[in-house]
Amino acid sequence: MHYFAPGVVFLLLTMLEPHFSQRWYPDLYTLKMALVTLTLYFCRGTLKDYKTDRSALLPAAAWGIAAGILVFAFWIPLDRVTPFHFGGSRAEYNPFHAIALPALRLLFLAMRFYGLVVLVPVTEELLWRSFLPRFISAPDGDVSALPTGQFSNMGMLVSAAGFALAHPEWLSALLCAIVYSLIVRKTGSLLSSLTAHMATNLALGIFILSTGNWKYW
Repeated sequence: MHYFAPGVVFLLLTMLEPHFSQRWYPDLYTLKMALVTLTLYFCRGTLKDYKTDRSALLPAAAWGIAAGILVFAFWIPLDRVTPFHFGGSRAEYNPFHAIALPALRLLFLAMRFYGLVVLVPVTEELLWRSFLPRFISAPDGDVSALPTGQFSNMGMLVSAAGFALAHPEWLSALLCAIVYSLIVRKTGSLLSSLTAHMATNLALGIFILSTGNWKYW
């Protein structure tokens, strides 16, 4: 349950956002980040999954950065040729049009990047690359029976499918999940996929700000 709680809180609050005017989006997003952070704090025992031997830190980071750049390189081009989409769309909120005061806009962008680059990767990697593939792969669902990165192909694919269903860009997300899972398997460290996820999302955030492609926001 501790692995699911932060992601469930994030998902439920995200589902509520379309029911409010966009002028409330900064407030709702800030509230969402506060509640997810609080939930993650109460579930902080799961953060132990990120512990990595010192000798494995550099390989995990290197594989993560490489994978993160690879995923960023195909995320938007692949989504543009995806034949259909489901599961709704993103907020497409443009802070440069919606927030007049530069100081408030900067505060919102700081909160938005905290969610995009830090909180979302931390919560999603715990669920999709640590817990779920091992839960499916382990005897009797005993996650502790399998070290990080040791999961079956079935566990990886089911987890990747769930990750895809949680994203409007489902095809990009499916391939992304497989890439992240493979580097966790390769390195035996969840830190590798966390680094990859953070690198991908940081690059996406910079791309969105630079080009105004707010539909990926």
